[in-house]
Amino acid sequence: MISNLIYDVGMHNGNDTGYYLHRGFKVIAIEANPVLCSQAKKRFSQQIEAGQLQILNIGIASTASNRPFWICEPISEWSSFDLAIASRDGSAHHAIDVPCQTFRWVLETYGVPHYLKIDIEGNDELCIDALTTEDLPVYVSFEGGPNTKRVLPILDKLRRLKYTQFKCISQINFLPLQYLPAKETTRYERWLRITSRKGELARYMRKMFTLKILQRFLLPTMWDEDWQFPPGSSGPFGERGAGRWHTYDDIVNMYCRFVDLFSQGTPSPLWGIKDLCFWIDFHAKRTE
Repeated sequence: MISNLIYDVGMHNGNDTGYYLHRGFKVIAIEANPVLCSQAKKRFSQQIEAGQLQILNIGIASTASNRPFWICEPISEWSSFDLAIASRDGSAHHAIDVPCQTFRWVLETYGVPHYLKIDIEGNDELCIDALTTEDLPVYVSFEGGPNTKRVLPILDKLRRLKYTQFKCISQINFLPLQYLPAKETTRYERWLRITSRKGELARYMRKMFTLKILQRFLLPTMWDEDWQFPPGSSGPFGERGAGRWHTYDDIVNMYCRFVDLFSQGTPSPLWGIKDLCFWIDFHAKRTE
């Protein structure tokens, strides 16, 4: 395992890569969309020249080959090798051919990272399947949602790889999903209750939320020191993320409970109130 290396598998617009570089890590960023790769090469030209970043314009697949990659035109985050994902909600889409490699090839070529972040719309498990107990990242994260049939098998694979501690973090505001809410969640819920009322005071307080100093007090999870995380990024990882570490059994039970609450339309700051957008990142940690 290379202690100063991070893999950003599913680089997208480079927001996560930028954070990892800011923290001083070396980064291998993997992205199937050549347009996003071109943009990132311009954005991070200095880091590439310094050898801190390498961008691989490839897809991750079960075999090395060229495959059609579906570009979701209105929402680039939905681009995927899975047509159903790229075309969801009737979104306009088109296909391009992308060279693919197995994730095992990536590991053998560039080494095992300290942290492996995975967000590749429908293929996250291909990266988990390539890991072996002989050499593992300390931290792994992958994107999840309300589809328990997809998420639970990935968590079980991580358990069998001897990952013993888990967190579940909202991609909306990086608050942790917990039975006993984190103090950050409790504080933000109180603010939402106050500002949801009618009247001049509530309107004034909603307006005050435009002030960065108030945002940092109410949602400190959106920052790591001087770095602000855009919604939809993976946020902090490891010990810098909010919330407690949980056992495998606890994280599975808790996740299923929150999925039930979400499916019932229960309001929560952990997902979008208006459009009920339940997107989360699972973080796993191994201990010797």
